[in-house]
Amino acid sequence: MINRLLITALLVLLTDPICIADTIRLHGSVRAPRGRQVVMLSDIAEIQGDHAEGFARVVICNVDQETPVRLGLETIRTKLAGAGCNFALVDLSGGTTIVRSPSLEQQPPRRHSDSRSKSVTASADDRTGIQFDLGSFSIEGSPLWMASRMICNAHDIDTADLRIVLSHCDVNVEAPHDGPGRLEVDPTSSLTSNDVSFTIRTWEDGRISPIGTMRLKPLIRTMTAHATEDLQRGDVIEAYMTREEIAWLAPVEHARTITQDELIGSTMKRSLDSGDRIARRDVGERTLVRRGDSIVVRQRVGLLAISLEAVAQEDASEGETIRMIRTGSKRRNGRSFMATVTGPGEAIVQ
Repeated sequence: MINRLLITALLVLLTDPICIADTIRLHGSVRAPRGRQVVMLSDIAEIQGDHAEGFARVVICNVDQETPVRLGLETIRTKLAGAGCNFALVDLSGGTTIVRSPSLEQQPPRRHSDSRSKSVTASADDRTGIQFDLGSFSIEGSPLWMASRMICNAHDIDTADLRIVLSHCDVNVEAPHDGPGRLEVDPTSSLTSNDVSFTIRTWEDGRISPIGTMRLKPLIRTMTAHATEDLQRGDVIEAYMTREEIAWLAPVEHARTITQDELIGSTMKRSLDSGDRIARRDVGERTLVRRGDSIVVRQRVGLLAISLEAVAQEDASEGETIRMIRTGSKRRNGRSFMATVTGPGEAIVQ
């Protein structure tokens, strides 16, 4: 009787649908559907089970028309968790998924006379063109990680604000060094350029052994300002005239951007259409003092600091020296003096 009950209970457990998890198995490499700007779970995975199929249309990422997008397992897990997926009922498996745009043509394999060099180089070349999100994918101690840290330090940014496009490598740059000697990664070009080259080598017992090279294209997370209306040359920027957007820009382009806070009070040097991104070169220095403004002017005399009120006779930015007339003096006959603008409504006599 007891044996019969145990067998019955075992059969119930084995056939209970709650005990049989749905499955989501990620593909290794896919091409994004033509005519679509987003990639959904069903595009990159094999899905089985009612609960899992309920998340088939969850958007995983946007399609990048220029470079493949690399998606890690944890990134996809986070997307599904945000959509309400219960991982007690779903078995998510697979490794990294590479999503390529249909517009990207697959490069033909290189020919090599030596079979050994062919296998090594092909495994490295297959990684070129891939965009790495360092917060999710870079392995600490790998050549890619070491090079990325150098680029972050050069730009004074966090790794979360840097993406890397691997444009060339002849060795595996994602794996940490597990051979003899100390791994060294040395830049052979400027760390702040749009295309940074590195040599990879080991140092052991005073001897340097070259391993390979790699070339990276950094992309920096940048808060950009865009015009919300047509802007004309000479316009003074106010807050409602601009909006902010996040963009991933090459270092040179990143350096040319200007934030919304920096724009307020600046004067346009050229006209822009609504929606255009505003660069630093498009505006003049922020005007802190305008002609006719009342200014508090300070002057140090020995150990004493004397202040007086004056009227600015011209517009000025911070650091500019302009002519002023003391308040109460007749402007035609009043004695003018020169003072340097230090802030809004403030100046100092040097």
